[in-house]
Amino acid sequence: MDDSSLHVNMMKSEGVRKQFLADVQSKRKLEQLKAEQRLVKLDEDRANRLAKMQLENKLMQQKALKYKTESANRT
Repeated sequence: MDDSSLHVNMMKSEGVRKQFLADVQSKRKLEQLKAEQRLVKLDEDRANRLAKMQLENKLMQQKALKYKTESANRT
């Protein structure tokens, strides 16, 4: 092999290596984006559950207060 063909082969393998690294980096970015979206969804779900629990708690307190006042009025 002469120097020019060796140089051409090295350049091809360098291009392949760079393409491989670019593919790996793009896959990594995609996985990070997916993970971030999962975390955002989990946070939203958690916030929704918390809001629902707070609303249910408030309604139970209102019912308890109503029952207490009605039972006090009956006696």
